[in-house]
Amino acid sequence: LTLGAANSLGLNPESPARVDATLPAGTVYTLTEGYLQWQHRYFLIRGPDQIIDAPWIMASDSRMKPSAYRGVYGEAYPFADFEPLKDLIFIGLGIFDFNGRAEGTFTPTNLYIPGHAGGSGLGALAGQEAPGASAFALKYGQKGDNLNAQVWWHQFVNFSQLWWLDANYVLKN
Repeated sequence: LTLGAANSLGLNPESPARVDATLPAGTVYTLTEGYLQWQHRYFLIRGPDQIIDAPWIMASDSRMKPSAYRGVYGEAYPFADFEPLKDLIFIGLGIFDFNGRAEGTFTPTNLYIPGHAGGSGLGALAGQEAPGASAFALKYGQKGDNLNAQVWWHQFVNFSQLWWLDANYVLKN
């Protein structure tokens, strides 16, 4: 369990026209993380309320408290016993609700939808809904290895989809 809290410390001006909407109006408390996790030699599954660290689904630029997500996250290590592929990881996640840095509750939205607490949103998306996201990934390598690579596919419901590829090789000298 992780309790998240944010307070603007009185830095928001009294004039509503000058209020920074990305800061909470008062103190905001959220059970940012409240999940169960089951880990086995070949898999990990976790949910529901959690902070996720994936490209495009992350704790964001949390000036106040990290953004959190309500959903299911899982990893599979099917080749854990096979040395050449032991560092190959399959990842899947499904998100249903979002909790931004200036919110006290989880809601089926994202930072781009107008009216979202903690952001102004994009006017062209007024009246739209973004009730969740899903992502799938294939990762290879561990921290400190010469080769690390990952490819991700993200689907943001009623919003967008994208691919993400990141690879690096460190030369030993």
